[in-house]
Amino acid sequence: RPVILIGVEIQRFNLQNTVLKFMAATGIPAAVTLLGKSVIGEHVAGFLGMYAPDEAHAGIRRVVEESDGLILLGARGMDLAPGGDPPAIDPGRRIIATADRIQVGHRRYDGITLADFVNGLAAAAIPERPLATLPGAAVRVPAPLRGDQPLTRAGVYGALADALTDEMVVIADAGAALLTVADLPVQLCSEFMSPASYGGRGFAIPASIGVGLAEPELRTVVLVELDALARNGWELATARQLGLAPVVIVLGPEHATTGGWDPRRLPDVIGGGWSVSCRTVGEFAGAVATAMTRRNEVALIDARLVVG
Repeated sequence: RPVILIGVEIQRFNLQNTVLKFMAATGIPAAVTLLGKSVIGEHVAGFLGMYAPDEAHAGIRRVVEESDGLILLGARGMDLAPGGDPPAIDPGRRIIATADRIQVGHRRYDGITLADFVNGLAAAAIPERPLATLPGAAVRVPAPLRGDQPLTRAGVYGALADALTDEMVVIADAGAALLTVADLPVQLCSEFMSPASYGGRGFAIPASIGVGLAEPELRTVVLVELDALARNGWELATARQLGLAPVVIVLGPEHATTGGWDPRRLPDVIGGGWSVSCRTVGEFAGAVATAMTRRNEVALIDARLVVG
């Protein structure tokens, strides 16, 4: 029962297509780590879903942890412990291939690069296996919500699931921002970015500048928490100066205090842009729709959430 667990290093070394070739040739199914979300598209045959600690992903976790031949490609040991406690997986039935080591069972092989190992797997004459019926990614269907309901994380997820297209990249800070959108369906490679288990706040807005410059045809949709915006929201001035137009969704508690500053006024400070504040599901959905049409300027949505 072999299973592949794909990590972010596969993307860093541009090995996505090679891994997809290996999956197609062998019929071995694959899951991705939280940090590795969008390393491969989620529509490919054999894609299991995301390996994550919550109950919604319990079926995927079970398949990975009960595999008798777990192949970690670009994923590290900490990726097996997204909830803090590593599973009891026999090291003897595990292959680990990362940028700094190749380990097969208890044996370590130095001097072999990750790229050489993955290319070797794809070129090997491994017999194709019939794709087993396994619990795949449970598609998270947004719950029906009334427009006048107070905004929650579920409301944010539902509006974004309806609005996102293949011409957009979601960039989420670690924490509540990531947990709100981690299950958004991603059809193409590299459409979702987050520091995930690196735990770094303040990643998303600077990352949107890099993505915007590298892939100007894609619209970046950034999710940050209110405290992270206070730290580096000023980077949006750089985005504006460079002609970029990210959609920035700021998640904050409904009654949060901001020390006297108003996130909606940030466009005034950086010299341009559009902003709005939302407290209901309908207001947020309308704000997202409007932001998507404002393709030539920074769009900031101050989304105030109730617990739920």
